[in-house]
Amino acid sequence: MLENIYKMSRIFADKVKALRHDLSASSMALVGFAAVPVVAFVGVSGDSAIGYLVKSRLTEAVDAAGLAAARQVDVADQTADLQMFFDANFPEGYLGATIDGPYLTPSADGFELEITANAQVPTSFMRVLGIDTMTVSARTVIARARSGMELVLVMDNTGSMCCDGVSDSKIETMKAAAHSLIDIMFGSNETIENFWVGLVPYTAMVNVGDATLNRHLWLTNYTPSEFDPANWLGCVEARSYPRDMTDDPYTVQAWHPALYDNHFDNYWGDRDEVVIAHLRRELGYSAGNTLPSGVATLEDLIEEYLVAELNPQSGDDYYDDDEQLWTHVARLVLGMDADHTIWNWDDNEIADLEDYLDPHDYGGSLPSDLDERSSLLMEAWFRRAYEAEEAEASVDNDADWRSGTIRDAYAEGNDGTGPNLGCGPAITPLTDTRSTIEAAIDNMHAWHRGGTTSNLGLVWGWRVLSPRWQGLWGDASLPNPYFDPDQPTDDTNQPIDKVVIILTDGNNEVYDHNSDGPDSSDYTAYGRLGEGNVLENGTGTALTDRSLARDEIDRRMSQLCSDMKAQDITIITITFRQDNADTQALFSACASPMDPDDPSGERLYYDSPTNEDLAADFDEIASELSRLRISE
Repeated sequence: MLENIYKMSRIFADKVKALRHDLSASSMALVGFAAVPVVAFVGVSGDSAIGYLVKSRLTEAVDAAGLAAARQVDVADQTADLQMFFDANFPEGYLGATIDGPYLTPSADGFELEITANAQVPTSFMRVLGIDTMTVSARTVIARARSGMELVLVMDNTGSMCCDGVSDSKIETMKAAAHSLIDIMFGSNETIENFWVGLVPYTAMVNVGDATLNRHLWLTNYTPSEFDPANWLGCVEARSYPRDMTDDPYTVQAWHPALYDNHFDNYWGDRDEVVIAHLRRELGYSAGNTLPSGVATLEDLIEEYLVAELNPQSGDDYYDDDEQLWTHVARLVLGMDADHTIWNWDDNEIADLEDYLDPHDYGGSLPSDLDERSSLLMEAWFRRAYEAEEAEASVDNDADWRSGTIRDAYAEGNDGTGPNLGCGPAITPLTDTRSTIEAAIDNMHAWHRGGTTSNLGLVWGWRVLSPRWQGLWGDASLPNPYFDPDQPTDDTNQPIDKVVIILTDGNNEVYDHNSDGPDSSDYTAYGRLGEGNVLENGTGTALTDRSLARDEIDRRMSQLCSDMKAQDITIITITFRQDNADTQALFSACASPMDPDDPSGERLYYDSPTNEDLAADFDEIASELSRLRISE
């Protein structure tokens, strides 16, 4: 239709020109004099209609191109998308128009993009008046929303995200993507009114903050001396079901502090405690460092172990004095064969034993006290039996093990020790300050041991957002109340969106680094797996099988997702370089629908199989959260 109007206008204009040659001079003067106003009127009307059509199409193209460009962060990408979407919506040569643009100009704070374009349109009738072209323009301003959101990033900080400082590692890629999201959301601003961001790093437990933040007030059964010579860093155990998956504050039920006991898979305490931990494992006693009933001293425990497990002859009274007990332990430590009995030690063999112990900081000679000798030698025996070969070859590691050195920094990896082993960085509560959240992102690292419990990361994300926690994180006004659309909007009822983004690279699981850990696992927020703290459906049979325990944790996470979405919390889920179909399905089902009016439609779930995919997905999420709109 538009092309027909354009063609008819050109034909009519050509006919008027031809008329000048067909009429006599006198007639032509009269006709020309009469035709000029008529042609001018018709020309202006016809050409104006063409100009209006071009302007309408130009405006549509500029709007579409601006929205597409605003979704990109990089200037080059913005420019490319601007041109691509403009060309798709304004075909080349449309109604004969020649385009100047489109041009993109960002505002100083980065929250607005101005897009302009001009079109030169050839005239038909108006050429009679000497006007060969007319210019039409289009302009649009794409704005980002600046207010009304509490956003919490729940980020996997487990050991599988390793390694820190490696540019293309999972942890560094995740941190870069999170920074990009913050760049988009804040623009060039340090703060934005009514916009807050929090961060929940998680491993097999979550760090809520230490005693300097008065988080010890959230605890029960907290004894600071149990962590000596370290301090409690802030990690907590999960509460019993169902409160492990609710937003109940500590005023409803407190938490137990997470204390990774001194044990044979975590050497950090007193020398005797380490030996006791080993002996308890061998003798089948429950976890802990208290001596079992009926055993008065460490020596008694050692003797019980030797008599029950290592006695080379029959009869419980074989070790009839301390010297015989010590001599046999020494034979075990040095690895001598059975021909070396307790009766035939000589000075050279004693010297060999002293040489063996000397590199491990014992002063070059055995203690004179036989009880001390027994403890010392038994420790050496267990170290020999259970420490890795590379640790045996390292004097530093051996000395650290004996002196109870605590090494709980992320850089220690699986070789870490201490009561806070596997306890990552603390939660950063909601803040409106960009530099605060960026510093927290930089402080994320890959923490080893324990496993992965995304359900606990997610529930702490809820607690950071829940109005039931208002004032408990330090700011008396945060988190904001849930918005009630059925009530008038006022100071106590503001339309504040609550959003959680959760990312993982693994499955929910309990890890066993040594493959023979006490109670079948490392320590986690649920304790050790064999302790039976994970119950089927929350109240049934204790699940000590790793696969069954994972199924239960997945079930709890699924229920948690439903409970959070029932509070109108938007959940965005991401699986990163992860190909487990069950976990992908869990995270997909957990995500909120992209269209709230279509709960069975596409979900806010992103599977990012590569580093590049993760970066692109975070940018897309940030653009969606920014709620792009045409403001002018």
